[in-house]
Amino acid sequence: MAKYFLGSVGEATAFRMNADGSKTFMFHATSLTDQGINITSSQDEIRAGQGAPIVATFNHDASVQLTLTDVFWKPEYVESKLGVSFAANANDYQNETVLADGSGVTLNKAPVTALLPCSAEAAYLIWYSEQGSDDWQAYTGTVSTNVLSTGFTSGKTYCIRYLANDEQAREAWVTSDILPNELYLIIKTPIYAGDACAASNGNIAGHITFEIPR
Repeated sequence: MAKYFLGSVGEATAFRMNADGSKTFMFHATSLTDQGINITSSQDEIRAGQGAPIVATFNHDASVQLTLTDVFWKPEYVESKLGVSFAANANDYQNETVLADGSGVTLNKAPVTALLPCSAEAAYLIWYSEQGSDDWQAYTGTVSTNVLSTGFTSGKTYCIRYLANDEQAREAWVTSDILPNELYLIIKTPIYAGDACAASNGNIAGHITFEIPR
């Protein structure tokens, strides 16, 4: 029988298992490390009594581990690990440098409120500092749509950080009882014929496919 070895990166494709038995494509990774796949299991022995010879052995708690490395960001992978879905048109933190005038400062977007932990009500999350200074302060003045009118000196430039809605932002709420999705994973990696100690001399002989149903 010929000798084969895994001498290259592989591909992994994952599908989410739905309640009706169908599958939804989740993500695709184009490279694997640690030779693609590590399979382990725990082994126990059955003896007739203390000091008696081994009657049989059995394996249990099988585990399949792999490390996915990909240069492309895939939010679907995070969704599957956390059991959540990202929603579009979310809130995000903005950074702006604005010149103050007689009315205060005018931002590009309208700040929104957020409910902080242990807070009784939602509040604006706005910090500002004069440009060139590191003296950041929380803004507690009046907010009129996208205009901040309190505490600014006309003619000075300020750095402002605030929370606002961004149509390109996506968010997901993660609860404490995380329930990852059940995934169906297909791993495909090329195999080479030859001596693993001289991988550069090996020739590709095909590929090997692993299907992991859960």
